[in-house]
Amino acid sequence: REYTDENDLADRRFQREVELVANLRHPGIVRLFDSGRTAEGRSYLVMEFVEGLSLDDWAVSVKRDAPTIAAMLARIADAVQHAHQRGVIHRDLKPSNIRVDAEGQPRVLDFGLAKVLTPDAREIGSGMTISRAGQFMGSLPFAAPEQVAPSASSSTTGPLQAVDTRTDVYAVGVMLYYTLSGRLPCDVSGDVASAIAAITTATPTPLHKLVAGLPEPNEAVAAIALAKVPDERYASAADFAADLRNVLAGEPIMAQRQTAWRTARRRLRRYRIALSLGLIALLAVGGLAAFAWVQRNLAERERAAAELARAAEAEQRASAEKALDIARTRTRQQDAFNAFLTSILAAPQPGMMGRDVKMVDVLRRAGGDVPVKFANDPLTAAKMYGVLAASFRQLGIMDEAVKYMDLALDSARKTGREVTIADTEFNKGQLLNQVMGDGKSSEPLIRSAMEVRLRRAGPDSEDVRQCYGELGTSLQLQGRLDEALEWFAKVVQSAERITPQAERDRAMIVAANNLAGAQMSAGRFEEALGNYQRAFDLATALLTPEHPNTLVARLNRARALVRLNRTPEAISELRATLAIQQRVLGADHPQVGATWNHLAGALSAVAEAAGATGAGERSAESVEAARQAVSIARAKLGPEARNTLAFAATLATSLRRAGSLAESLVQADEALAVSARVFGPTHPQTLAIRVVRAETLLAQGERRAAITGLLGDDAGTPDSYAAATAARGPGDPDALAMASILSRAFRALGDEAAASTWSTRAQPPARP
Repeated sequence: REYTDENDLADRRFQREVELVANLRHPGIVRLFDSGRTAEGRSYLVMEFVEGLSLDDWAVSVKRDAPTIAAMLARIADAVQHAHQRGVIHRDLKPSNIRVDAEGQPRVLDFGLAKVLTPDAREIGSGMTISRAGQFMGSLPFAAPEQVAPSASSSTTGPLQAVDTRTDVYAVGVMLYYTLSGRLPCDVSGDVASAIAAITTATPTPLHKLVAGLPEPNEAVAAIALAKVPDERYASAADFAADLRNVLAGEPIMAQRQTAWRTARRRLRRYRIALSLGLIALLAVGGLAAFAWVQRNLAERERAAAELARAAEAEQRASAEKALDIARTRTRQQDAFNAFLTSILAAPQPGMMGRDVKMVDVLRRAGGDVPVKFANDPLTAAKMYGVLAASFRQLGIMDEAVKYMDLALDSARKTGREVTIADTEFNKGQLLNQVMGDGKSSEPLIRSAMEVRLRRAGPDSEDVRQCYGELGTSLQLQGRLDEALEWFAKVVQSAERITPQAERDRAMIVAANNLAGAQMSAGRFEEALGNYQRAFDLATALLTPEHPNTLVARLNRARALVRLNRTPEAISELRATLAIQQRVLGADHPQVGATWNHLAGALSAVAEAAGATGAGERSAESVEAARQAVSIARAKLGPEARNTLAFAATLATSLRRAGSLAESLVQADEALAVSARVFGPTHPQTLAIRVVRAETLLAQGERRAAITGLLGDDAGTPDSYAAATAARGPGDPDALAMASILSRAFRALGDEAAASTWSTRAQPPARP
C-alpha cells in the first residue's frame, strides 16, 4: 500500500491501543489477546468478544431507570479509574465505546485515542504522539471543554496539561446525563464553532426539567461531573463512582453540598449584574433627575440581595466549606496516588535498576515506599496496598498478595471510613476464598462488609448480592454446606426481585449457576442439574446458543450428568460443547482447556467402570484429552495457575487408570510441589492433588508411602486428613477420599482394626 501521513498516523494510533489495552486488567475493560500484521501487511488485533448492547441501547432497554443507570455508571467509572491508576486517559469515552454484556457488566472499548502521562506530562509508549498539534481528536458531543479549547478551560494549566483524568470524568458525566434524559447536555448540532461555544459556555438544561420525578441527588452528581472548569469537577473517577453509590444508598453526597455553595455565589453575582444593567438603562432614559432615585432604589435592592446571600452563606457555609475541604483533600490524595503509580510505570530504568528489570522487583520497591510517602495519608495508602495485592495475585505470588492486602486493611481501618473499610474487608475475604481457600478467615470479613452494605444499599443491591455469594463460598470452604446453600439461595431470591426482566434474567444466569455449584459440593446432584439447566435455558434465550456464557452453563450441566452416572449423555454434551467452543473461541482458549479436562474426567470414569476388559479405548481418549487440557492451561494461564494444577491432577488420574503408573506419579509429584509452594501445604488444591498421588502409590503397591502421604510424618509431610477435616469437616469430599484410600491401604497391610476405623470415616455423614 501507499504509505501516507494519514495511514502512518492510523498505524501509530493502532499500535498505541495495542500497547495500552494489553496492560489493563479489569472486568470493565475489554481484554486484548493478540496483535500483529498479516502477510499482506495489514495490522490486526484480537480482542475479547463482547456480545451485548451499547450503553445508549442498554439505557433504553432499562427504560432509563435512574437507580439502574446510576449503578451502571458507577461501574463504568470504576473501570475508568482502573485505567487512570495505570496512567491511561481514554479521551474518547462515549456510549458506543461502552458495551453492556449479558451479565450487565459494562466493558470499555477503543483506547485508540488514549494518552499515557509521565510525571513531566509528556506522553510515553514508543515515543509517539497520536494527533497533530492543534487537532481535536475524539467525539465532539462527549468532549470536555479543555479538549476543544484547552487554553480556555483553566487558568492554571497550559495546553499540554489541560487534558487529564478529569477529562474522562466529564465524558462519564455526559453519559450519565444522556442515559438519564436521552439528550446531550450541550447542543452540538450546528457548525463546529457553535458546538465548541456550547461545550465551553452553555449551561445544560437541569435534568429535573427533562426527567420527571428524578431525585435531586442525581442532578447534583451530574452537575459536578459536567463542570466546565476541571478544578470544579470530581477529583477522580473513583470519587464520581462513590457519589453515585451514595445516591443509591440514600447517603449524603459531596456533590450536593458543593452545588449549593456554588449556587449561592452565582446568585449573588447575578443580582449584581442585573443591578448594573438596570442602572445603565435608566440613566439613558431618565437623565440626572432619575439618577438619585435609581441610586437609592439600587442601594436598597443591593442591601436586600446582600442580606439574602449572607443568609444563604450563613446556612450553607459550614457544610459547603466542609465539602470543599473534602474535595481538596481527595484531590491531593488522588494527585499523590496518580503520581506514585506513574513513578511505578516509569521505574524500570536499566541505568538505575540493572538491565533485566522485572515487574516483581518494581512492585516490591513500590511496596517499601508506601509507608514513607503516605505515612499521614491512610486512605491513599490503602488504595496503593490494594493495587499491589492485586498485582502480586496476578503474578501468582500469593504470600505477598496476602501481605499487601493485610496492609491495605490496616490502612483502611485507620481512615475511619466505613465504606472504605467494608470494601477492603470484602476484597480481602474474596482473596482468601478464591486464592487461599481459607473460608474460616474470610467469613468474619465478609460478614462485616455485608453489614455495612446492607445498611447503606439494601438487601437487593448488587454489592450485597456479592456479599451473599462470597459468604456462601466461605461457608462452603469450611464444609458448612447447608449454611452455604442458604446464602447462595439468598442470591437467587434477591436476583429474582430485579427489574426489568432482562436484567433479572442476566443476574439469574450467574445466581443459579453458583447455587448449583454449592449443591454439587453438597452431593445434591439432581438439584444442581436443575439449576444448571435453568442457567442454560436463560442463557440460551437471552444470549445465543454459542455465547461463551451459554457454553459454560452447558459444560456445568454435563458435570452434573457425570455425577448422576449419566456419563454417556455427559460425554455427548461435552463433545458438542467442545466443537462449538473451538469454532467460536479458538482451539487454545482457556475455556476449551476446561472442557477438555471435564471430558477427560468423564472418559476416565467410563474406563474405570468398564474394568480391565473394556477400559483400553476410553483410557487412551481420556489421557489424550487431559494432555490437551494441561497444554492449553500451561500456555495460556501459566504453570502455577490453579486450573493448570487441577488439570495436571486429572492427567495423573487418567494415566493411573490407563495403567501408566510411573508417569502418573511424576505428574502428581510435579503438581503437588508447585501447589504446596504457591498455595501452601494445606490449601484445598494441594490436598486434592495429595489424594490423586496417594491413589497412584496405592496402585503401585506402595501402601506405606500412600499412608504417610496422607497422615504425614516427621520429615515434614503434613497430616492432610487432619487439615481437610479441620477446615471443612469430616464430610469434605477430599477427607472422605483420603479415608477410603487409608482403609484400603491398611487392609492390604493386614491391619484390619485400622482398616475398619478408616472405612467408617469414609462413609458420608447422614444428611438431616
